Amino acid sequence: MKPRNIIPPLISGVLLTLAFPTASLWPLAYVGLVPLLLWLRDKGYRAAFAGGTLTGMVFYALTFSWFLSLTYWVGPIVIAGVTLLFFSFSLFWGLIAVSQRFFERRAPAASVVGLPALWVLMEYVHNHIFTGFGWGSLGYTQWNNLPVAQLASVGSVYIVSFYVVLINVLICFLYWNRKDRRRALSAGIAIALLAIVVPLWGKARMGKPDMASSLRVGVIQPNFSLDVKWSYEYAGHMLGVQERLTELAVAKGAELVVWPESAIYAGLSEDFGRIAEMVRSKRIYLLVGSERYEAGEASDDEGRYYNSSYLISPDARILGSYDKRHLAPFGEYVPLQ
Repeated sequence: MKPRNIIPPLISGVLLTLAFPTASLWPLAYVGLVPLLLWLRDKGYRAAFAGGTLTGMVFYALTFSWFLSLTYWVGPIVIAGVTLLFFSFSLFWGLIAVSQRFFERRAPAASVVGLPALWVLMEYVHNHIFTGFGWGSLGYTQWNNLPVAQLASVGSVYIVSFYVVLINVLICFLYWNRKDRRRALSAGIAIALLAIVVPLWGKARMGKPDMASSLRVGVIQPNFSLDVKWSYEYAGHMLGVQERLTELAVAKGAELVVWPESAIYAGLSEDFGRIAEMVRSKRIYLLVGSERYEAGEASDDEGRYYNSSYLISPDARILGSYDKRHLAPFGEYVPLQ
C-alpha cells in the first residue's frame, strides 16, 4: 500500500480505539468507520482487503495491548498467540471492506443495511470462536451512553453495534450522494431520526423498569496488578481493600455487592468465615468470584480448576454458583494446545 493509502485506515483504527475505554469517547464510534469507508470508494477488492485488514490490526493492537500482561502467568507463548489471534480477526475486517466494495458496485442502496448486518455477523463469530473473544464489539462503546445502550434489551450488544455501524454508513451515504438532492435528503432524515428517536426511546425505557421492585447494586473494581493478584503475600491486603470498598458501596445504599472474578487468592472456603461475618453485619447479598477445585475420580487424574462465581445471602448461605464457560484465549487456556 502507498503511504497516502495507509492514513485513512489508520485514522479509523485510532478513532474506534478512542471510543472504547479508557478514553471512552463514545461519539467517535459513530464516525470511526467513516475515513475507511470513504477511502474504499474507488478502490479495488485487493486494496479494500488490505485497508480493512490494516484498520483491524491497528484497532486490536491499540485497544487490547493489555493482553500482553497475560505473559505474567501464561508465558511468552501469549505474545505469539495473541498476535496470531488479532491478525486472524483483522482478516475479517478485510472481508468486511471487500463486501462493502461489492455492495457499492452491485447494489449501493443495499450497503446501508448490508454492511451493519455483516459487521454484526463478524462480531458474533469473534465472540464465539475459541470459546469467545467478547471484548471488541462496537456496541460496548455506548456503555456510558445509557439511552442508546437500552437497545441491548432488544437484541443484546449486537443491535447496539448495528445501530452504530448504520449511522457510520448513512453519514458516508450522505456524502457520496451530496449532489443527488433526493438521496442526500433521505440519508439526512434517516440520521436525524436515528439520532433522536433511539435516545428518546431509551430515556423513556429507563424511566419504566420492567420489575415492580428494584435492587441497588454496588460493583467493586479494585484494579489489582497481576503481580499482586497472584501473590499469596497480598492475599489479606486484597481482601481488606475489597471489604473497605464494599463498606463505601453499602454506605451509598447497595443491597447487592459484586466483586470481580478471582477476587479471592485462595478458594472461597479458606476465607468464607471472614466474608460471612461481613455479609451478616452489612445485611447484603454478595456476588464473589473465586477459583474452585474439583478432584479427579481416578488416582492419576489431577482434577480440574474452575473460574467460578458464588452468590452469598445476608445470612451467609451460598445460594448458587456458576462456572465460567467462555474462557479467555491465551489467558485462561491455550487454543489448540
